[in-house]
Amino acid sequence: MSISAMTTGKFDVLTGTTIKGPGFQWGDLYRKLPSNVLPVYSTDGAAVDVPVPATFFYLMLMNIGVYSLLTWYLDKVIPDEYGRRYAPYFFLTPSYWGFGGNESTALNEFIDNNLPLGDREEFRVLDEDEDVAEERKRAFDRDLHVPMRIGNLRKVYRNNWFGTSKLDKVAVRSLCLTLEEGKLFALLGQNGAGKSTTMSCLSGLTPPTAGDAICFGASVTKNMDKIRSQMGICPQHDILFDSLTPVEHIELFGGLKNLSRAEIKKVTDERLEAVKLTKVKDHHSSTFSGGMKRRLSVVISTIGDPAIVFLDEPTTGMDPVNRRHVWSFLEEFKKGRIVVLTTHSMYEADILGDQIGIMVRGRMRALGSGIRLKNKFGAGYQVALTCTSSEKIARAKALVAREIPEAELQDDSAGSLMYRMPNSVTSKIPAFVKVLEGPEGKAIIESWGLSQTTLEEVFLKLIREATD
Repeated sequence: MSISAMTTGKFDVLTGTTIKGPGFQWGDLYRKLPSNVLPVYSTDGAAVDVPVPATFFYLMLMNIGVYSLLTWYLDKVIPDEYGRRYAPYFFLTPSYWGFGGNESTALNEFIDNNLPLGDREEFRVLDEDEDVAEERKRAFDRDLHVPMRIGNLRKVYRNNWFGTSKLDKVAVRSLCLTLEEGKLFALLGQNGAGKSTTMSCLSGLTPPTAGDAICFGASVTKNMDKIRSQMGICPQHDILFDSLTPVEHIELFGGLKNLSRAEIKKVTDERLEAVKLTKVKDHHSSTFSGGMKRRLSVVISTIGDPAIVFLDEPTTGMDPVNRRHVWSFLEEFKKGRIVVLTTHSMYEADILGDQIGIMVRGRMRALGSGIRLKNKFGAGYQVALTCTSSEKIARAKALVAREIPEAELQDDSAGSLMYRMPNSVTSKIPAFVKVLEGPEGKAIIESWGLSQTTLEEVFLKLIREATD
């Protein structure tokens, strides 16, 4: 009102006259306004008392500060569906401001806070596989040096705001895990098994209901900002800008990661070539197929050379050739880093996974390398024999019964025999192969093949056992 009165003047409705304002200069900020330009609201001609104009600027600056602070606080305490919910007193904790001790202190706090959760009824796991149980112990081993630990992680989607109910969905149940640098961890499971929820909790997209994880000395529930600075993520759904090219995407995300122009150019040249997107590097992403978008998303997740990368079904929609290119890229990229990958492809997990975890209904049911899982849960080996006559088929059956009596005939049709060799007879297989390759075998059998139990068969077996 004061500045307006000085510049435009006023119209006095009592006298019907207009008084022109003298104008407003910088020096007028701290001067009282002339009484003849102030509005009059009484018949005795007394003007209202108006503070100096600078007062209004100070009030506006104060409002900006107060509302900015309030917005920042409420955004932390009452987040939307994504992001973690901080305690009302979060700004009083040293960990929020980057203080609170070293990695040893964080490890001790992690173990002291999360190890006792295993004694609670909702965290207790019955009939747990021995390898999974051993991993649970490793997660809380103070003498073990690993860059990332997950301790009793639990995620429950509540049906109402007033407490627990039978309709609550438990997505992740008491997950304990250790992850090492230079290794790719492949997480398998059905739709709804808890894979993506686990990734969301570890990447800070959604807060866990209970439990915690520490990554390079920082807690997922208390210091996620520190983890994000060294983390890359390829979400299940592509987050791309239709009007930007692959080069522009890399420049954008590289700028957010504070990369120099030389570093951005190096990433552009090397990684677009690695996933075979060089020829379309100047095309808008809106023209890309689903597989091409996934390849670009994988590249974006590796910008800035993060110490840990989460890949949620990264090769979905890719053709076999380009999938192989991405596999080769990940095999090279994982060196010195932690890579966590979820997939529905058993073959992909078998090829890439240094360690494989199988989740069923939110629980980790099996854990180990592909060979370990096949030997432990698989049905051993399968032998396929092909014969040209019924007489030779009978002789082939007699030969198998003589050499390996424990072999189970699974299929006998169209001149082909399929036998399952249990793990207990693995030592007999080399001698059996020599017989098949010898004169007796060649006289009876037209062709034969030997294969190990596939990871898919192990996966299906664990699902059947969990649902029985």
